[in-house]
Amino acid sequence: MDEDDRVPIFLNDKIYDGPTTSQQTVQQLANEICGSPMDEDAQMIVSILCDGQLIEPNQFDQVLASPIEQFGRLELHAVTIREQVAAALQQAITVLENGHSICENVADALSQGRHDDAMAEMKKLLELFRQAQQTTLLSCQLLGTQPSDLQSGSHNFEELLEKIRQNLTDLKAGMESQDFVLVADLLRYEFAEPLEHWTSFLEQLNQIATTQKVER
Repeated sequence: MDEDDRVPIFLNDKIYDGPTTSQQTVQQLANEICGSPMDEDAQMIVSILCDGQLIEPNQFDQVLASPIEQFGRLELHAVTIREQVAAALQQAITVLENGHSICENVADALSQGRHDDAMAEMKKLLELFRQAQQTTLLSCQLLGTQPSDLQSGSHNFEELLEKIRQNLTDLKAGMESQDFVLVADLLRYEFAEPLEHWTSFLEQLNQIATTQKVER
């Protein structure tokens, strides 16, 4: 594409001066900008403006398939994958730290005979573990590390998952037998240490993401 005919392209509010062609699609441009997912500086496009209009998520596929010459002006905003991972990990750490209070809330509700309140809080606890596991595994994949590499004291990630699975199995059995004293004790005394170890694992991944270094 001749310099005079070139569509103005902005990346993070700065003129993008990379090579472009008249038939290049927005997708091809985005791929060039983002690089390989395993690169240390790999990026992801988080928003696109075409001729000053913000493209909605349901329009992304159509716009990405369009040639860039179709537009009078393109504005793309990108962040590094590591920045996104670090933000997700920090949020997960904050959520996981609430696990201690959720366990106490369930135990208190059971001790006071407020079983409906206890079940509502129990659902929060189960969702917390689901989200934490999803964030951990996805972050490991994007950062190029293995869950088995994560260590907290003498504990690794697989051991942590097995401990929590066993605790949840014991909780289920206690609820089914209506042994609420046992359930309350499990929540107060058996989940604190696994939550601390899991927080440590997330902090390790956050360190990898923020230092731009993958330990292999």
